[in-house]
Amino acid sequence: MRTKPARSDEERIRAFHEKLDQPSIVEIDDATSYWLEDANGRRIGEQSPTSEVPLLAALAEVQRGADPIELSLVCNAPDKGAPDDRRYVISTGIGLLWMAESAAGLPARPRTPAPGELPGYDGKRPFSRHLASGSAPAQDAIAGSGFRRPKPPKT
Repeated sequence: MRTKPARSDEERIRAFHEKLDQPSIVEIDDATSYWLEDANGRRIGEQSPTSEVPLLAALAEVQRGADPIELSLVCNAPDKGAPDDRRYVISTGIGLLWMAESAAGLPARPRTPAPGELPGYDGKRPFSRHLASGSAPAQDAIAGSGFRRPKPPKT
């Protein structure tokens, strides 16, 4: 089923990818300032009229070893009737890290393929291999080789 009447062509696809590769920031309607907070709600760095400064601060914090899940990009946007009116958490964790990398102009990380896209994997069985647990001995034979490993000498 088609979602757009316009056909994609090489030029439109190239322009789309070029736009994705440009640095970008987050903009929330009616927000007047943005800032970065730690897990305890303390501000890190300065407030800014755009999200660029807090996003770059988030990237700097992660590069210094901070866990992105403990950082939040926050803005003051009106939310009539909400208990914390004017304080809106935009993102945290890996989403915040992706936004921060984009604001810094870093190229997007390669996308991890979905299980159905992996070569030789049909999606009908678990993706992970079962690993032996406990003190089970390792296999003595290499499957399909016709070769048996010699048992270690008893001591």
